[in-house]
Order: sequence, then structure tokens, then C-alpha cells
Amino acid sequence: MLILTNGTIAIADLGPVLNLSFSDPDGMHIEVCLIVDASLQGFHQPQPYLETINQ
Repeated sequence: MLILTNGTIAIADLGPVLNLSFSDPDGMHIEVCLIVDASLQGFHQPQPYLETINQ
């Protein structure tokens, strides 16, 4: 579970990898990469992640 108060969050779709980046309220910047296709085929320019995230 990710809960941010007064922080910013962005999810970028890179094809086989999703990149989650956020800044916490103190200004610390954090990035997490999630591999969604182990073959790592089909990388492309970052695009906004448009799918719904279930909580």
C-alpha cells in the first residue's frame, strides 16, 4: 500500500517496465521499477500509465 500526503506520484509505462516515481512531503525523491514482461522486449519512450490501479 502506498499512502502519500502532500506528495506527488507518477507512473510511466516503458513497455516491459513500469516506473513509479514520487516525492514525499519532505522532498525525498524515490523511483521503483516493476518488470511486467521478463523478456524485456518492446521498450518505448515513457508514456503515462493509463490503467486503473486497484486498492
